Amino acid sequence: MVGGIFVAATIVLLILLGLHKSPYNHSDAYPIARRIQLFHVNRALYNKDDGVKVRDSPLYVIAQDYRGAMDIPFVVDESE
Repeated sequence: MVGGIFVAATIVLLILLGLHKSPYNHSDAYPIARRIQLFHVNRALYNKDDGVKVRDSPLYVIAQDYRGAMDIPFVVDESE
């Protein structure tokens, strides 16, 4: 009796999980929120004689989803 209820509950749970769409599936027709981290960094690179060689303040975007960061509008691919 208890085993039958457990099996029936397991089957219902698996069916419901199969129908549920993952929030991390991506399609261009249905854009979804994504998990990213943004870091604004002020940095200075110094010469050997302690003079400032370069001073800049980049924005780092770390994508935590499998899609990467290239579909974020302000991210530029610097490898090209």
